[in-house]
Amino acid sequence: MATTGTKVPGLKNIPASVDKELRATLETMKEAQEIRLGRRGDPRDRAITLRELIESGLAKELKDNPFDPNAGAGASDFGPPGTDDGDLTIPPAPTGFEARGVFTSVNLSWDKPTFTNFSYAEIFRSKDDDAASAVSISTTSSFLATDEVGYNQTYYYWVRFVSSAGVPGPFSNSSKAVTSIDIGDVMDELTEDLSALPGYSTIIGLIDDGTLFIRSSSEPSTRADGSAIKVDDVWLDTDDDQLYVRNSSNNAWVKARDSAIKADIDSLVTALNSANSGSDTTLSAAIQSERLVRIAAEATKASATELNTLTTNVNNISANVTSVSNAVVDGTSARAAHGLSVDANGAIAGMYLIANSSGDLQNNTSSSAIIFKGDSFAIFSSDAGAQNADGGSGNAYSPFIVRTSDTTINGESVPKGVYIRDGFIENGSIVSAKIGTLDAQKITSGFLSVSERIDANTIEASKLNVDDLSSITADFGTMTSGTINASNVTITNLFASKILGDILKVTPIDFSPNTTLTNGAGYADIGSFMQLAAPDQQTGSGVTRTHKGVIVLMIVGRLTASGGGELDLRLHQVAAGDSIASANSSIIAETSQDHNFSSGNVSQVVIAVDDTARSTTHFYSLRGQGDSATFVIDRVEGVVIGVPQA
Repeated sequence: MATTGTKVPGLKNIPASVDKELRATLETMKEAQEIRLGRRGDPRDRAITLRELIESGLAKELKDNPFDPNAGAGASDFGPPGTDDGDLTIPPAPTGFEARGVFTSVNLSWDKPTFTNFSYAEIFRSKDDDAASAVSISTTSSFLATDEVGYNQTYYYWVRFVSSAGVPGPFSNSSKAVTSIDIGDVMDELTEDLSALPGYSTIIGLIDDGTLFIRSSSEPSTRADGSAIKVDDVWLDTDDDQLYVRNSSNNAWVKARDSAIKADIDSLVTALNSANSGSDTTLSAAIQSERLVRIAAEATKASATELNTLTTNVNNISANVTSVSNAVVDGTSARAAHGLSVDANGAIAGMYLIANSSGDLQNNTSSSAIIFKGDSFAIFSSDAGAQNADGGSGNAYSPFIVRTSDTTINGESVPKGVYIRDGFIENGSIVSAKIGTLDAQKITSGFLSVSERIDANTIEASKLNVDDLSSITADFGTMTSGTINASNVTITNLFASKILGDILKVTPIDFSPNTTLTNGAGYADIGSFMQLAAPDQQTGSGVTRTHKGVIVLMIVGRLTASGGGELDLRLHQVAAGDSIASANSSIIAETSQDHNFSSGNVSQVVIAVDDTARSTTHFYSLRGQGDSATFVIDRVEGVVIGVPQA
């Protein structure tokens, strides 16, 4: 039912007996009043009343500070839609705040705020544990957030609440978060670092060079394969069994022989002669074993090297086992390395132990490494009866296998990688995982993509992005969300401090009836029916949607003669297909306004609420009459709004 505001009386004409100077002043005042009342001049210059703003939904009356004409300046009795009553209480500090680094992002969480005028949470970040240096990075109405910062970053975070009145609260505790290292980059760096170890190139060179020993009756100028002589190469003079080692400048051979070495060589020669007693010339040097020990000492440097090889060769197909130990002290630096390599005609596997130390006892830096070379690396149990992969027994158990190259086993492709049968990891970082079954007490994720189903007692997420969510059956106590995008959402009761979006059905009204309302002729139709379309229905929901109508109209016209008069307007609700005279027609708004000036433009507002909820189209008709004057209605503008009902 429409409400009727205070009727504004017409301004009386100024008496002719008034003093001329005073009359001019009163005429000016009267003209200003009539312009503001919309009774003279352009109707767009008239004043809008507070009642019109509130009843049209463009303003909200504040109950805690009702209108008081004697309140004077500073009294605020209304505000924009959604404005609260001015609660300036300082929000509490957030509790339970935690920042957790997850790969390249940081997940932030805190206890959900429970104070009544909560608006949003503001998140701050700094490189230092100092709130004064922190900067605001985002806001959210939820109690979860994600900050993408990249690999290997360390940040401190704070959060604070802001009320609906714009009042910020105190900061939470600070929380430190560290994102994961870039595993790919680290692996590259580790590889380069291991390769750069001082002992690595030495031990690998001693093992992999292959032609370290040179047998010749004269001083050699090249290796047996024709390649250049290198530092630490060994030459055995076959004339007198004297051993020589290439010096560090690679420009001379230095004797390296003692009685122990001579005895070893004699035994070796005997063994070789015995092994090569066969008559098949293709088996020459079928088994060859060599052992070399080199010890050298200078004023500030001492080194010792021991090398053992076992070699077989048949028709240019060779197999070698090489073991090298190397120890060096140079000034205040020391290096020790041991390597073992097996070579089956080019298929090589090796193990290298390397340790380095530099500086004195008070300022010592050290490093060590164990490096394996091969296509596979595995650990097996010592019990041959242990359970194997298929649950049986008879094979040693292997929980850990590494493949450095792709292969095929029993017709099945096996890519390179690390294979773990049973793993127990306290803290791990995995860039990409494919998991058949996951049993976890807690999963914290910046982004979770699920193709089929999530079955969980509780899901806490800053965002759920689902392609097809056909049904949710749940008892929602409280639902906090930044954004819900859905074609249809059915809610029995919706309580919200603010609703933004196209949730009302709005029909604009704009027509030019050019209707004359003759003085004393009674009410006449002004234009045709105005319609509010029926509310949209959700097919198959079993619920019939209804809405009520809110009508806001501005009527613009003019007087046909001087003297002024009263314009009476009525808004009717009409059933479909009926006329205004029908019993089904009802008046839902009625307004009258004096337009007491000699002649000119007039404007008048009609605001009404159709209190009947309907699921069908609403029809409305505007009627009017002139009282003491004839009016011409030139234009009708406004809106008809459908307000959804539960």
